[in-house]
Amino acid sequence: MASLGILRQLSIFYSRQGRFDESERCVRKLLGAEPVSNDEYEEENRQTAQRTLQIIKEHKEEIAKPDQGGGCYIATACYGSYAAHEVIILRKYRDEKLLRNKIGELFVRLYYKYSPYFANRLKEHSVLNVAIKKYILDNIVKMIKTR
Repeated sequence: MASLGILRQLSIFYSRQGRFDESERCVRKLLGAEPVSNDEYEEENRQTAQRTLQIIKEHKEEIAKPDQGGGCYIATACYGSYAAHEVIILRKYRDEKLLRNKIGELFVRLYYKYSPYFANRLKEHSVLNVAIKKYILDNIVKMIKTR
């Protein structure tokens, strides 16, 4: 039997590729697996697997349907997948909040005008990519979640 850590990594890998059925299968195996040990690391893997399964269930249809407002270029570049949970949160915020007022619409228009260039540059600079993700995007996602 595969270790809990391997199943967890496979689940993340599959979900980032948009292969949600495979990801869900890994999570279900993980949740039904006998614990390899009783240490905190394995319990953390199990809890992460439960959260991952919940995210997949909550957002499966939303991820699969085409996006109406365009891609989140910089977030997708930083998180590595258009289907990443954080990217979904940012797209939802764009659709439900930003696009409902004039200032938000202006910001989105400017973002889509200039962000493809920056997203392409981020692919070449992994250190900058990590910094933007850690110090900017993660904080924006946290702020959105607390509202």
